[in-house]
Amino acid sequence: MKRIIFTLTVTLFMAGSALTSFAQHSHTTEEAKRDSVAEYKKFRKECDEKIANNKKKIAELKTKKSNESKEVKEKYNKKVADLEQKNEALNKKAAAYDANNNGWTSFKREFNHDMDEIGSALKDLTVDNKK
Repeated sequence: MKRIIFTLTVTLFMAGSALTSFAQHSHTTEEAKRDSVAEYKKFRKECDEKIANNKKKIAELKTKKSNESKEVKEKYNKKVADLEQKNEALNKKAAAYDANNNGWTSFKREFNHDMDEIGSALKDLTVDNKK
């Protein structure tokens, strides 16, 4: 009789533990998804601001007058056009990303790297190297 009660108690304890563990895991997974979607929305808002700032800087660069030779102006205009294309490609990439996708960390890292490259290129283009 003691053995039956002991076996029954152990079985019930194991079943209860498994159900509790499953419920906690399910709840944690839902929270993680909710957090990643919220983080994506925040990230997307920041990216939109950066892209808009880049567009403004590019527009300023396009209107900049120069007393340089025709070749130098053409190189400058080509660099500005390239930066504009890269900025637009980043905007499309951000818009196409699915927030429920599993590759969030790698997407974020790669996107930030690309955004930093454009920012650096914009700064380098506005620096006057003549002394």
